[in-house]
Amino acid sequence: MVRISTKLIAGILPIALATGVVKANTSLEQIWYSGNQNKKFLIDFTDENPKITCKTPVGQSASYGGSANFTDPDSGKLILYTDGNTVFNGQTNQALENGTVLGGTTNHLGIAMIVPAIGTNPDLFYVFTSNGNIVYFSVADLSMGSNGTVIRKKELLANNTGHTLGVVPHTNGTDLWILVFNKADKIDAYKLNSSGLARLPVTSNTGFTGNIASGSIVHSPNYDTLALGWGNKRIATAKIDRSTGKISDLKEIITGTVGYATAFSPDGSKLYYTDGINGYNGKAWQFDLKDKIKTQLSLTAGFGGPKLAHNGKIYWTRYNHKALSVVNNPNKVGTGVNFALDSIVINGCSGSYNLPNQTTSPTSFMGQQTIAGGHKVVVKLGDSIGNINFGNTLIKLAEIWGTKWNDLDSDGLRDKDEAGIAGVTIYLDVNENGKLDKGEPSQVTDKNGKYKFSNLEAGTYVVREIVPQGYRQTFPGPRN
Repeated sequence: MVRISTKLIAGILPIALATGVVKANTSLEQIWYSGNQNKKFLIDFTDENPKITCKTPVGQSASYGGSANFTDPDSGKLILYTDGNTVFNGQTNQALENGTVLGGTTNHLGIAMIVPAIGTNPDLFYVFTSNGNIVYFSVADLSMGSNGTVIRKKELLANNTGHTLGVVPHTNGTDLWILVFNKADKIDAYKLNSSGLARLPVTSNTGFTGNIASGSIVHSPNYDTLALGWGNKRIATAKIDRSTGKISDLKEIITGTVGYATAFSPDGSKLYYTDGINGYNGKAWQFDLKDKIKTQLSLTAGFGGPKLAHNGKIYWTRYNHKALSVVNNPNKVGTGVNFALDSIVINGCSGSYNLPNQTTSPTSFMGQQTIAGGHKVVVKLGDSIGNINFGNTLIKLAEIWGTKWNDLDSDGLRDKDEAGIAGVTIYLDVNENGKLDKGEPSQVTDKNGKYKFSNLEAGTYVVREIVPQGYRQTFPGPRN
C-alpha cells in the first residue's frame, strides 16, 4: 500500500537576508548650523566633501551652545535652523516673522529641536526651545510671509527638564515622541500627532534622583536605543518602546565628568562622548557597548559634543576653535576609528560647545505615508519625491512527497522486495471529508510508486490515497 501520513504539515520559514552594516539614519540632517556667537556657520554634507559657509549670509546670534536645523529628507534642502532664540528660513537665511525671543538660552547644549507638524500641511513645523529648566514650543508656518511666520510662540511644554531635548518616531510611521527629562528621576515622552502636541506625557522612571542641568538624549540609528546623559554624573543606555513611549532596561555604563553629549556609531555598537567639565571641555572617548571597553581617542582636550553625520562619520566640535575633528571609521574599535584632529577647517568661524541637536521626521513628511502593501504619496506640481521603496524577502515554498508500495506481508512496513505501485491517485483532502473533490490537488504515482506535491504554501495538509480496487490500506492504518 502507501507510506503516507494522515496529516502532514508543510512549514515555510521566511528568511530576510541582511548584508553590510546599519547606515546612519540621519538623512534629515544633511546641513548643520553651529558656531560660537556671531561666528556661526553652515556645514553641508550633501556632497562627498563637506562644504562650509561662514558668517554672511548665515543667520547670526550671540549663542555659543547648542542649535538645531531641519533639512528636507529627499532633496537635502535646508528648511529651518535656530539657535534657540531666533529661527531662520534655511533658503533666505532671514529670521521668520515673529521668530525671535523663542525661549532658548545662549550657553546650553540641547537648547532647540525642529520637527515637522504631523498631517497634510508640509509648511508647518514645531520649534522646541529650552532655557535650561523649561521647554517651550513654537509653531512656524512657511507659507505665511516672505520668510515664514511663527504663528504660535513660546508655549509651555514642561518644567524641571534640564536643557536637553530628544525625539524618536512612533512605530506607526506617522507620529513622533518628544523626549525631555523631568528632574533626574523621570523621562517624559510627549506624543506629537495629527491632533497636535499632547500635554500629558508618558512617564518612565530612571532610578536616579535629584535635579538635572546639563544632559543629553540621543537615539541610536535604528531609534530603539537611547543614550541618556546626566551632566557631570553619568551616561546610561535604555530601550524605548516606540509604540507606547515607555523607556525600560536602563543601564548605567559610564560615570564621572560625562553626560553633556553623546553620539552612536552608524551600526549602533559604539558610543562617543567627552570626558571633561560636565562632559564638555574635555577629551574624546569611545565606549564599546558590546565589550564594555573605553578608549581615549586623542590626548588633546577642549572637546565639546560629538555628532553622527549623514555620511556615516562622527564630527566633534571644540569651543572657540577654528576646525572640527572627525572619526572616519566610527564602527571600528579603538585606534581603528582613524581619529583626525582638526580635519575640517571652518573658514574663519569658530566652534560652539556642541553641534546641532538630533532630529527626525515621520515617513508621512513631504506627502509620503506607508500603508498596508504600499505607499500613499501626495505629489504637487514641481515635486520630486524619492525613496518610495519596497522590500521583499524570498519565500521558500514547501513540498510533500512519498511512495505507494505493495505491502506483500501486510505488516505496514516496506521491505526490500516490495515494489512501488504505479497509477495510484494521491490527493490533498482540503476539506477533510475523506474523498477526492473537484479542485483538490492530486497526483498519480509513477512507475516506482512515487508522487510529489510542490509549491505549497505554509499550512496543515491531509494527504490521502484512492485505494485501488482489490487492495486494502495497511499504512497508515485503515479508517474505521
